[in-house]
Amino acid sequence: MKHNSKFLSLLLTLVLCFTALPISAFAVTPPNEFLSGGSGTQDDPWLISTAADLKALADYINSGNAADCDADADVCGGIGNFHGYYFKQTADIDLQGVEWDPIGYDGEEGSYFAGNYDGSNYVIRNAAFDGKDNDSRNCVGIFGWVYQGSVSNLHIENVAFSSSGFASQYVGGLAGVVFDSSITNCSVKNSTLSSARTIRNTTRAGALIASVAGGTIKECSAENNQVISTSYAGGLIAEQDDDNSDGPTTFTNCYVVNSTVTASAEESDDVVFGGFCGFVNGDDLNLTNCFVYDTAISIADNSQNSHDHFGIFAGDLYRNLPNYTATITTNNCYYGKVTLPLGSNIEPVKDTSTEKTAEEFADGTVTGLLGASFANGGGFPVLGSSPADYTAVDAALAEANELDRTLYTDLSAVDTAVANVVRGYGIARQSEVDAMAQAIRDALAHLTRKGADYTAVDAAITKANALNKDDYTNFTAVQAAIDAVDRTKDITQQSEVDTMAAAIQSALAALEKKPAPTAAPTAVPTAAPTQAPQESTAPAATQAPTPAPTTAPTAAPTATPAPQAVSAIPATGDGANIALLWVMLVVSGGAALWIGRKKG
Repeated sequence: MKHNSKFLSLLLTLVLCFTALPISAFAVTPPNEFLSGGSGTQDDPWLISTAADLKALADYINSGNAADCDADADVCGGIGNFHGYYFKQTADIDLQGVEWDPIGYDGEEGSYFAGNYDGSNYVIRNAAFDGKDNDSRNCVGIFGWVYQGSVSNLHIENVAFSSSGFASQYVGGLAGVVFDSSITNCSVKNSTLSSARTIRNTTRAGALIASVAGGTIKECSAENNQVISTSYAGGLIAEQDDDNSDGPTTFTNCYVVNSTVTASAEESDDVVFGGFCGFVNGDDLNLTNCFVYDTAISIADNSQNSHDHFGIFAGDLYRNLPNYTATITTNNCYYGKVTLPLGSNIEPVKDTSTEKTAEEFADGTVTGLLGASFANGGGFPVLGSSPADYTAVDAALAEANELDRTLYTDLSAVDTAVANVVRGYGIARQSEVDAMAQAIRDALAHLTRKGADYTAVDAAITKANALNKDDYTNFTAVQAAIDAVDRTKDITQQSEVDTMAAAIQSALAALEKKPAPTAAPTAVPTAAPTQAPQESTAPAATQAPTPAPTTAPTAAPTATPAPQAVSAIPATGDGANIALLWVMLVVSGGAALWIGRKKG
């Protein structure tokens, strides 16, 4: 009966998820024309560098251009759904604002991804999807359906995927369904994944994958996610179903941290939810070196069902047949700070995992137990292959990009540090990533700004130096303005330098010259200016000469005076004039006497 159920389950899966599978008898043109490069070989993979590249890949598969071919067939020219072909992501991709359809979403067209996708430890972030068709099965994630392919080194952040409808819903951060494929070093963090049903159909929501059947899941993690489902929910996967796979599914070096897994039954139907896996519908859930830490497993307040199935690593095991019961095997697995729901009527699923304290998770105890694949960090073990934290690098790059390059003399060191950033390192190389960030910061710290322009200052100083300080009443203000010049200013302080120049110029403009000095006396005194001679009726008597010579000699020497007759009259001043008066008196007297005698 188990084998019959497997056959029926496989048949139902094929009918619901990729009915009407077209088989093309002609070769499909490779998508070289809309990808960033490559030829699809292992040595020369098709390059996914932008959101447009990723969207083009999804559209190509979902449109039916990638015809359904099984892994060994060559009826489609070897292309088909990219069996045996390779893709490589070369940069972080932001899907914010992109109308996203999962890669291999449309089951009715037989669309699935069968290639090999290497994310190169880059991130795909900010994708959103909210159900496409309520009447059909929805396979939701970055990949809708991965069949006989592989996805590696890919990290999903901040996505919001949900789906609800009449048919079953499969919602995962990385993929809705993974079938006989390999998933390696992939993670989902800071995301919300939810699925809901409107009729009694089973829905699945898992942080990484909704449903996995066969293959290997290794070095994968889920951190800080919210997972909600009305049927199956799991912190990493919602369901393991190996009935239809080529072999069992194995999980190695995987973990769930800081997440919530919530059951929300809108109808009176069982809900299965677990910290790691929801429902085990296969032979065995086989876990090696795995852990669940700081995770809440809870029932929503609006849940209609009181008979929920839950557990730390698995919510429930398949028990439909008396001779067949699924099992869970935990090899070197641990848990800590896990919260289980209260009030449930069903005991949690038991396993062989070991509980450890928060201190043992943080101090490296659990890290040591898990082995070399893990490193200690973040308060819990982290995979050495998990992506390194580039937050500091991104911050330093942002600072470098915001520089006004016109302000600095030489930016070559910054440019070199930026060019040396290498993306895609794992957590084991975190120190190298930190060194990249430090190199950028050091280069930024040692930048030299261009000097300010001192042309106006120098011109003012030159003008001042050309002046004779002694010609001015006070040269102090000019000298003080010159002494205040600071030659250390850079280009961002040009206004301060302009103020210095203005201060000197203002001081120069305020200078006052000293008054012109009087001429010093010469050794030979100059003659005093004589007044213009004036006619007088009688000569004025001169004063007696002073014993000392006059200070102002005449301009020209006077002529030597002619000798005069010495008068017998004593000198009483000007002897010459007195003598003349006497002569005139004698003559006039004689004349008067003569005239008198003649009349008589």
